[in-house]
Amino acid sequence: MEWNGTAGSVDFQIVNSIGGHSTTNNNSIVINALPIISGFDYSVSDNNSLFEVDNPYANTINWTFGDGNTSVGDSVIHNFSNEGIYQVTMTSTNSYGCSSSYDTLIYFQFTEISELFSENVEVYPNPFDSYISLKGLENNVAGINVIDQIGKLVGSYKIKEGEKIDLFDLKSGVYLVEIQLNDTKIVRRIIKN
Repeated sequence: MEWNGTAGSVDFQIVNSIGGHSTTNNNSIVINALPIISGFDYSVSDNNSLFEVDNPYANTINWTFGDGNTSVGDSVIHNFSNEGIYQVTMTSTNSYGCSSSYDTLIYFQFTEISELFSENVEVYPNPFDSYISLKGLENNVAGINVIDQIGKLVGSYKIKEGEKIDLFDLKSGVYLVEIQLNDTKIVRRIIKN
């Protein structure tokens, strides 16, 4: 019997030989596709968070937003009542009851962002090994907070463009860099090798 891991049917044969007599049965097994999930899209507009997924194998998509609220559908809008880091989980279930889940941490904030400042600020290198720097600060001093995946503040800094922040002691993983310049706050995701 061979199976290549995809949905479909597998034909097989069972042969039973006892005392010179043999019986042969031909059978088939139907294998259904799992609702495999590799991620979802997330965007914010006017403080409304839009979550979307495209999964042709799923009959239902359930969302858990990390704030006690849930929703159902491939495209849902959720309003967080507080700023913060939330673990968002999407569970996809097919018509046969097979399910799989994907979760990620998101950072939600109400603060309006200056479009020009937001587009021009870059944290580099990303991914990084020891140090990060910022571009696009236009010779201003920025307050920088580095936040781990569970929302814990791991460091606060004040830097100018081109100055390095030593993050050598951080463990490998994903971190958020919160950049505060005057009344504008933006967040960038960085990866430590």
